[in-house]
Amino acid sequence: MGIGKTNLFKSESCEYSTPQWLFNLLDKEFEFNLDVCASEKNNKCEKYFSLKDNALKCDWIGHFWMNPPFSRDLKVWVKKAYHEAQKPNNIGVCLLPVRSNTNWWCDMVLNGEIRFIRGELKFEGNDRGLWQGMCIIIWGNGCEGLCGCIDSKDAQGL
Repeated sequence: MGIGKTNLFKSESCEYSTPQWLFNLLDKEFEFNLDVCASEKNNKCEKYFSLKDNALKCDWIGHFWMNPPFSRDLKVWVKKAYHEAQKPNNIGVCLLPVRSNTNWWCDMVLNGEIRFIRGELKFEGNDRGLWQGMCIIIWGNGCEGLCGCIDSKDAQGL
């Protein structure tokens, strides 16, 4: 944020609820059975891990969705998702901020399929979009290792 600028996307939390249109778009393709970073209010799958479950210590089985807390622990979540997606028949799909200047991005994200999100992504419960670059990362069984884009403005009508 520059000098004299107001932070219009200030939040008391590092957790942002996944836009339903985006989840639906990806769920059609991957048929998720587990949301690994959820709460009773924002879970996207019938089976989910909440803060109480401590997902970082659980086994993630199947096709999982992850929208992790955007905190200093982000790399821990990415590492867990990357390793869990390597299990046979698992697929991990993650909504992440673009952090191409970090070691975890170079070490793990570049080993998956990357779909950049064009435009500001508006999370549920927020009045405006998040200004930073966002992407979908896909690891696991059948991952193509391709790069593409999802347009946030076109897809919101889905």
